[in-house]
Amino acid sequence: MNTTSSDDIEAVPQEECLHSVSPLKLKPGCKRAAILVSVALFAIAISAAVILFSKSKYNTQSTHAINAQDVNAVNTDAYPVAVFPTSDKRQIPDGFRVCDTEEACNQRRQELGFEKYIVRASASKGCFSKGNNAYFGTGGSLSAISKPNLPRGRERIYCEMTDDSFSTLSIQEKVVTYFAPFERYGIIGGPNIELNDGTFYELINLSPDFDDSNWITGVTTISIPIEAKFKADGTVDMKGTIPTFVADVDTRSESRFEGKKTLLAVRVVAANNKTTGIDEYSLSDSIFGIDADMVNLASQFKDCSYGQLKFITAQYRSGKSRNSGKVDIVNGVVTVQVPSTRVSQGTAVMRNAISEELNAIFDTTNPQELADYVIYCLPPGTFSTGTYSNVGYAYYNSWLSVFNNEWCTSLSLQMHEIGHSLNFGHSNEGGVTYEDGSGNMGASYKSSDRPKMCFNAAKSWQTGWYKDKEISIGGSRELKCFSGVLHGIPDYAKATNVLIRIYGKQRDVFINFNTKKGINQGTQEGGNQVLVVSRPPGNRDSFSVSNLEAKLSEGDSFQFDKYNVYVGTINIGAGTAEVTVLPLGQEICDET
Repeated sequence: MNTTSSDDIEAVPQEECLHSVSPLKLKPGCKRAAILVSVALFAIAISAAVILFSKSKYNTQSTHAINAQDVNAVNTDAYPVAVFPTSDKRQIPDGFRVCDTEEACNQRRQELGFEKYIVRASASKGCFSKGNNAYFGTGGSLSAISKPNLPRGRERIYCEMTDDSFSTLSIQEKVVTYFAPFERYGIIGGPNIELNDGTFYELINLSPDFDDSNWITGVTTISIPIEAKFKADGTVDMKGTIPTFVADVDTRSESRFEGKKTLLAVRVVAANNKTTGIDEYSLSDSIFGIDADMVNLASQFKDCSYGQLKFITAQYRSGKSRNSGKVDIVNGVVTVQVPSTRVSQGTAVMRNAISEELNAIFDTTNPQELADYVIYCLPPGTFSTGTYSNVGYAYYNSWLSVFNNEWCTSLSLQMHEIGHSLNFGHSNEGGVTYEDGSGNMGASYKSSDRPKMCFNAAKSWQTGWYKDKEISIGGSRELKCFSGVLHGIPDYAKATNVLIRIYGKQRDVFINFNTKKGINQGTQEGGNQVLVVSRPPGNRDSFSVSNLEAKLSEGDSFQFDKYNVYVGTINIGAGTAEVTVLPLGQEICDET
């Protein structure tokens, strides 16, 4: 009779040539079978001795050979099998990562020499081995996928964290979300993509024929061809191929600038105990003002939007870390440990490791399930590697922004990077990135509570916060000119007009009075002047950089495209400026 338990790998037949009584007696005609059984038992004993010796040798050597400092120098030929015994109490070994997909597990088991690969609904989730077979268990919770201590003789299989082995995602075509390239001082990187698990990658080595001009950041989904190779450094080698358009899926624009938005800030403890240099309470105070910080991200967005956009703390949530036990989100802040990730590996590796750890702790499929917006505050030294800004960056029209250590408490950088998440481009002047200092999308400053300012005219129009007090000129609009008084945004409540938009074919132009007081008292450029700002034409939801064209004082004028702008009396006390906009050749406006 054959017997099989629910956790056995194979059914084991009972030996019919043996009696069930002692002493053992051979059945008639079973002498040859007895000889075969004896030989088999002897072979099993020899195999077991070899396996025990191999495991002992591996365990004694790996302790010093694989560590956070030397992982790149490890001779993988000396340790061909990344299978860790269930008695090993360590977490994910240095230099390895979770084999988190069936494809990754299948590739790794081939590297390790397991001939048979089985995918089944096992309670042991993820990639593991038992006997001579490799398995990928689809049952269990998401957080169990990296659990090292497995029952019933099963041993966890880990994938090596090297560029050569980190190609599992290229085994099949992937549909991902497209994000526009970063721009840093005129240098534009490759386009970015987000996978379903919240990890981000930059596309490199694209075909010269690649064209993303009609794709929308954070909206367009694209398909990555099977030839592409996902790499551990946060890039995808496209090998001269082109991703293809799938669909536009907009889940953010409808209420982007209004309502309550939850926000989560993440502190990090990396390899060698490299830790974000701000404690949880101080970080929460700098973002939400839970104690003494009266000017913070939440208060400034609330003030600039006149209560239309409010950032609140992510809800309390408790999870369990594979590295540090119980982990709680408190006051909108959480600390995660990624002990296998070194700061020297750079922001891309660290960023994706944090996303994977958050998913494991809180049993989510993507960290944005934890909050509408998430800030990663990386340990010092992480930004020294890679091509990103040395203070922070964010993905346009996304949920994620990444900060360099203590820059997480910078008020202007908080406003700037969350601004990118809200789909703002940079504010430039003379075509130079960051040079428009009139609002928060220019340069940033390290102080936690200043400069206190809002956004320039183009961004202010994009928010829609002041649309009941906007003037639109040109195009199909009835108004062809304007002559009247503009109030600054700090005086919006008592204003008749605060913003002018002039429609154009090549660009739209925006005009406001940049009052230097109240919620805008810290403006760094063009204070108490009339500012003229341009951007490419588009609707309010469209992403674009802007350019500061002119700063006008009382009595100044400026000509652009088919219009002239004249500035009359400026009353700083009243917060007003007399402004006239006329088509070229027209001397008076009788429409307003």
